[in-house]
Amino acid sequence: MKSDLKKHNLLDILSKQRGDKEKPLGLSYNDICDKLKINRNELDELSGELYGEQEIGYFNDGINDQGLHTNSKGYSSFSSEKYKRRYWRSIWIMIRNWTALILAIFTIPFQIYRHLDNKESKETQELNKDCNQDTEMKAERKEITQDTTSKTLD
Repeated sequence: MKSDLKKHNLLDILSKQRGDKEKPLGLSYNDICDKLKINRNELDELSGELYGEQEIGYFNDGINDQGLHTNSKGYSSFSSEKYKRRYWRSIWIMIRNWTALILAIFTIPFQIYRHLDNKESKETQELNKDCNQDTEMKAERKEITQDTTSKTLD
């Protein structure tokens, strides 16, 4: 992820050293490592993808300096901030994923509470229903006994 930001910085450094198409200017490996504050292995990893995308090229001045230079595709990628946008896009995706995970973790206790609360309220409703039925049955019995008592008295 941070490698995308380093690729952008590498293209930035090389774009400032850009020459013409016939003789591109570049920087030596040591200069690039010093400016980016990375070691040679990291530089090889970064430059591998950029070279594969044909955004940079290798140069050898014939004496003792070897290094990298950017070409028009690399300059275009730097100008459009291709790798910088890719870096921030991955950050936002990571934030979105973590947020979804955290929300899911926090909603589980509430869902459990709701489920248990619904279960208790159903049990309470059933008990109330049973009580109401008992009360109605008692009221009916009372009416029946009152009717039979009043008929026997008449």
